[in-house]
Amino acid sequence: SRAAIQTDDRKCLMEAALLRGLSYESRSYWDLAREEYNTALSIAQEIGERQGELRAERGLGRVQYKTGDFKGAASTLEDCLARLADEDEIRLALLIDLGAIYGELREKRKARTYLRKAERLAKDNEPERIRALNNKAFILIEWGDYKGALSEAKAALEAAERIGDEMGRVHAIASLSYANAKMGRADDALRYGMEGVELSKKRGDVNLLGSCHVYIGMAYAHRKQWDSSLAELDKGLAFMDRSGNPLYSAMSRIEFADVLIKKGDK
Repeated sequence: SRAAIQTDDRKCLMEAALLRGLSYESRSYWDLAREEYNTALSIAQEIGERQGELRAERGLGRVQYKTGDFKGAASTLEDCLARLADEDEIRLALLIDLGAIYGELREKRKARTYLRKAERLAKDNEPERIRALNNKAFILIEWGDYKGALSEAKAALEAAERIGDEMGRVHAIASLSYANAKMGRADDALRYGMEGVELSKKRGDVNLLGSCHVYIGMAYAHRKQWDSSLAELDKGLAFMDRSGNPLYSAMSRIEFADVLIKKGDK
């Protein structure tokens, strides 16, 4: 019927908007990603496409998270989670997202609970299990548990290499560089950081590229190679500012300030 054809056409437009949103999000074009997810959400609500609605709302929640609105992101994604049916495939992704968000909010019990649930649910979904491990590694670095972070990141890297998950691999390598830099292990931090820079360039991931330059700068600081350190930190901050991600920009500036203090520049 004409109505069914029109619905199918609208569903195709919704899927296209979701894909564009994901593409923009992966390249840190937050306003464009938000616009596409809102378009997808509007179409999904219009045609009664429940899964599309949830996927669009999850996209909007991720954009909130990546632009530093952690409480807003938690609220958006908790609402999505509350409306899920048991069979919804998006549940696992939401659990991982919420684990990361509550990690940033320093709500450790909630973060651990969500990530444990995600790991249990992901036993037959290796890419999502890798994403949970990588999120856990990053959170543990922020909490100061560098040995724990190394363990999670190494597990993620091993699994990612086994199944050829390039996104999982580069995130694990970045975490290994960061944790080693925090522990003062300059050689390992440099090795992983330089590999992370090359992989991030290939992927066009400005956030990770900037992060890896910062980690390399931290490693050079441990060697007291101040010129190299400050040059890498400058590169990192430039990429972070381009990304429009306030969380990563703030973290990078904290690390930059720490290096200046070590160097003796007050």
